[in-house]
Amino acid sequence: MSIENKTPLCFYLHHNGDWAYFFINEWPDANHHRNGFTLTINSNYGCWGSGWSHPGESWKSFLTKSNDPYLMGNFERKVFQSDLFEQRVIKDIKRHVKDGTVPAKLGKLAIKEVEDSCRNYDGKQVVHQLYRESEHFVKVYPDGEAFSLGDDHTPMLRGFFNYLWPHFIKHVKELEADKSLLSPEENSSKSTDSTLVKLEKIKAYSEEELGDWSGVQPDHLPGSLYALGVVLQMVEEAIACQKLA
Repeated sequence: MSIENKTPLCFYLHHNGDWAYFFINEWPDANHHRNGFTLTINSNYGCWGSGWSHPGESWKSFLTKSNDPYLMGNFERKVFQSDLFEQRVIKDIKRHVKDGTVPAKLGKLAIKEVEDSCRNYDGKQVVHQLYRESEHFVKVYPDGEAFSLGDDHTPMLRGFFNYLWPHFIKHVKELEADKSLLSPEENSSKSTDSTLVKLEKIKAYSEEELGDWSGVQPDHLPGSLYALGVVLQMVEEAIACQKLA
């Protein structure tokens, strides 16, 4: 067994009070050509990560070409949200009433059943209860298709992709367009010093944000500061690795 110190690429984004750290770790394929990579995100919206072993191109090209729904699916499986289900079903029933495919009286009674079920139950139990006990809802959705109407990603992930991800991708596109920028291994003599400077700046900012909590282990930090504490710990380890390089 062997263990090597590896320093990932680290990007820090701060925008309108929101923040995120992006860690890119690349590894070679069997023929020692750059291929696979992992992306780890720590932000005030949450923490996510995923990896691709054979993207077929550089991580920059891959991320800029991938659409948001695909990436969101890699970061987080869709979850059922009863409030979203209620909004979507009511809107869908009203649409069917408007176009004449569902009688107005039936639509009104079905909406009442949806509202009652959402008030008394939570999660997918809302839909199970509707299919077990409702008289009118099942006439509008007889085949169980209503289950998918509550599936979506968490609001935090959607918020991250709405407000921070576009800025990161814009920066990645700029990096991809600048052909003079080499990978860390291809330009290690130039990248080590600049990477260390960036890491030191991230460390200083993280310590400032933590304030009196700086130096406290992440597990002992308040929930709102946990992710930042983990990032600071990772950055400190990365700085130590850089200095050993």
